[in-house]
Amino acid sequence: RPPRATLFPYTTLIRACHSMGNYVLQHALQRIIEQSTTSRLPRIFDNMFLCSPDVDDNVLETDQPLSRLPEICRNVSIYYNRGDLALRGSDMTKGNPDRLGTNGTADPSRLHPKVSQIDCSDIVDGFMEHSYYLKGRINTDIRMSLDNMPQDAEKRARQPSVRFPNIYTMM
Repeated sequence: RPPRATLFPYTTLIRACHSMGNYVLQHALQRIIEQSTTSRLPRIFDNMFLCSPDVDDNVLETDQPLSRLPEICRNVSIYYNRGDLALRGSDMTKGNPDRLGTNGTADPSRLHPKVSQIDCSDIVDGFMEHSYYLKGRINTDIRMSLDNMPQDAEKRARQPSVRFPNIYTMM
């Protein structure tokens, strides 16, 4: 018997969105929601990496554009850099509110348990760095996620937050 046709017949193992690609992602998610035939969204991705995301810092909160992202992903990782000048420029030139890729989420207590937030500021080379996730320890950290290593594994070069279970600082 042939498999039942679905809106998304194949699972994609990884998806990384960089900078404004996260804006595209929020609109793609909106289209998935609009086209879904049920209230439950299909699992499309194993891992989603939001790298230097040039979207509002509250985008993952309830009733915001990416609030349902954890439904279509097994894991979501946000990598941000407080010194990212490209995102500061986005704030100033476009009149945007704070960016997710500059300081992380506006309210970490509202993060879904599937979402991990990783502050890379202390290990990024220079303030102008916007593609820092492509090299060194951050790239290794992404590889560990792809290898299904738990987010809180001691082998990762991360310091966990004292207050929140899914917030980390790269070391």
